[in-house]
Amino acid sequence: MMDVCVSGLPRDIELLTRSNGWQRRFRFSGQAVPGAIRLTVADAAADRPFSVSRADGVFISTYESDNICRYAEIGKDFYLAVCGMLGLVQWRALIMNELLVWEDFFVEEEPRGCLYAARDTIQEYALAFEEPYVCDACMEFFRCLGAEPEIMALQDVLSSGMPAQRL
Repeated sequence: MMDVCVSGLPRDIELLTRSNGWQRRFRFSGQAVPGAIRLTVADAAADRPFSVSRADGVFISTYESDNICRYAEIGKDFYLAVCGMLGLVQWRALIMNELLVWEDFFVEEEPRGCLYAARDTIQEYALAFEEPYVCDACMEFFRCLGAEPEIMALQDVLSSGMPAQRL
């Protein structure tokens, strides 16, 4: 199990730690642990719900998250967990493959709405969260990059929230 040190508002940290029961790859905590992956949750304007960098770890923007959750009829805990897991999959692939850059993760729009597909605005993610999934091409891409355990954990979180986490 890999430790993830979450920083942000106490409410968001508490909501994100609920995903500890939905998957077994990562342990989310608000406590600093040596060697932990950094995950920051902030209400900052962004064009996508999450981003990653080698230096800073994973960033989740809660900008428009309440509206996205309301539209998709999901709990904010599920939303934060999915965004966190999407970012952690990318971050692990980035760390394990030094030739990758953030731009390598940009995926063109996929007809059914893969969560990794590019969108023009963060609000458009509301449609993807109605029936959240990751397409086979993205799953295979991350498996080839060595992120199989992380993809499995993401799948666990996705299946845990459908439909049980519906409001």
